[in-house]
Amino acid sequence: MSDSLALSLSGVSKSFDKTAILKGINLDVRKGEFISLLGPSGCGKTTTLNLIAGFSKPDAGDILISGRRVNDMPSHHRHLGMVFQGHALFPHMNCFDNVAFGLRMRKAADSEIRSRVGEALELVRLSGMEKRFPRELSGGQQQRVGLARALAVKPEILLLDEPLSNLDAKLRKAMQSELRAIHTKIRTTMVYVTHDQEEALTLSNRIAVMNDGRLEQLDTPEGIYLQPRTRFVADFIGSSNFLRGTVIECRPGSVVAKLETGENAIVRTDKNLPAGSEIQLGVRSDRILVLSADAPISQGALSGKVLDRVFAGSQFQILVEVASGQRISVHLNEAPSANVVPGASVRLEIAPSNWMILQ
Repeated sequence: MSDSLALSLSGVSKSFDKTAILKGINLDVRKGEFISLLGPSGCGKTTTLNLIAGFSKPDAGDILISGRRVNDMPSHHRHLGMVFQGHALFPHMNCFDNVAFGLRMRKAADSEIRSRVGEALELVRLSGMEKRFPRELSGGQQQRVGLARALAVKPEILLLDEPLSNLDAKLRKAMQSELRAIHTKIRTTMVYVTHDQEEALTLSNRIAVMNDGRLEQLDTPEGIYLQPRTRFVADFIGSSNFLRGTVIECRPGSVVAKLETGENAIVRTDKNLPAGSEIQLGVRSDRILVLSADAPISQGALSGKVLDRVFAGSQFQILVEVASGQRISVHLNEAPSANVVPGASVRLEIAPSNWMILQ
């Protein structure tokens, strides 16, 4: 294991009641990295976190923390911090005692406890609230106390299990900013479980997208969004449209594909795709231009009819039916022309670099 790795999972599998939950997960997490485990309910992300934490043992494979195999190591010896979804604060303890709990369990000296609790509360901007009890705090403040408790023990890795899911949308955004600022300041390795795509994109250095117990893709937020490898990733993160096509011409750095709509598309790719190859194409809803029907015809444009036009606050959402009967969703940051209304004929322009070839 490289000295730059904080955590490594190699061929990790886990079953419950003969049902496979994890199926040979391989994952390396670099020291100081913020990595999110992202996926739908039941994909195995929380099980992965529990295996790392030592709450459960893998059926197969190895878990290494800073190069040490920890499969059989008790949770309290792994030098980890944990932040839970429901805060998990002790209601009979004030903020100071809640944050000090892990340090006292480790038999730290009183002077060290005072120093570390003070540092942790200052880090989460709760200095001066040491004597308050959980019932006297807002939901966001309670979550920050839970974070301070985990950070006070100076863990090698901080594990966070959907810690913001119980907060309202505005407070969740604020806490995301808090987490980013804290990670930037202290550079503790963080492994974060979430089902919220926007949250993962906002917080992470890299994202591990999970599906049905497998790791679908591990990449930067930009790579996950702009270059998804599979239809699942493209569909789960953001809004995408999918069309089948057949390669009819190969060019340097691109191919021409005949789409199921009967129209041709130029697709930028470095892949070797011979003529006749069947391909699955995707395009993000925010990577499509809507043009009037009399716009110049070009390869890369689809003809269609507007079914719906909705103003959704930060964007306009246009639904277009193309020749094959398929409905294409388009998201525009600026208002389309006034004649783009239900019933109008339009052309959808898609740049060669905006097509995605998916597995």
